[in-house]
Amino acid sequence: LSHLDKDRAAVHLNGLLSQASGNKEVLRQFIFLFERYLYDLRSRFADEALYETVARFAVETPVLDSLDKSLPQFQLEMISLNRPGTIVNDLVIGFADGSESRLHEVEGEFILLVLSNPECKSCRSLMEKIEGSRLLTDLHAGGHLTKLTLYPGNDLSVWNPSKYPTGWVAAYDKEDRIWSERLFSLRIMPSVYLLDSSGRVLLKEAGFEDIIDYFSDPAAAKSDCFH
Repeated sequence: LSHLDKDRAAVHLNGLLSQASGNKEVLRQFIFLFERYLYDLRSRFADEALYETVARFAVETPVLDSLDKSLPQFQLEMISLNRPGTIVNDLVIGFADGSESRLHEVEGEFILLVLSNPECKSCRSLMEKIEGSRLLTDLHAGGHLTKLTLYPGNDLSVWNPSKYPTGWVAAYDKEDRIWSERLFSLRIMPSVYLLDSSGRVLLKEAGFEDIIDYFSDPAAAKSDCFH
């Protein structure tokens, strides 16, 4: 499927799932496998847009019962959140000095938003990679990239902004809305988004390599930040 454009790949997926629908257990296995390879962010084949086709088929097919459909229905809700090309969900963010702002008010030609928990080892590892990247360091030093780490909670007893590297804007979810209102899909920590100056999502739940690839792309290089 990887060599096909998204529309043709979706047609092929629907065809495969339709063929599998003759047997409920076979269909379940197909959906399980597609979830594993297309929706799990640890898979090198992960593609949320393609998996949306699978989840939608699962929800709409009469072959599966309501219990089978509950997970793909939830996944569709998560897929709909902060899609690339849309404006990121807004919320009130608090800072260590007691002040507050809104996510939409964070300034930057590009905003690297890293949702992370205080004791998350993977989060620290990602930040170390970002700090070690000459490309991202130059963008930040040139004033083109804002690095924002956001704790998706408001328990200040476990949040220690001093642990974050110098140069990062450290904030927390002041009203504790990320979890309670499902403002973000937090399938994995850290959960990384790249935003433009208007808060438009450029990358959703991105890996380090995705970020580097974005800024290494000739199209991105046309931005003033590379001149």
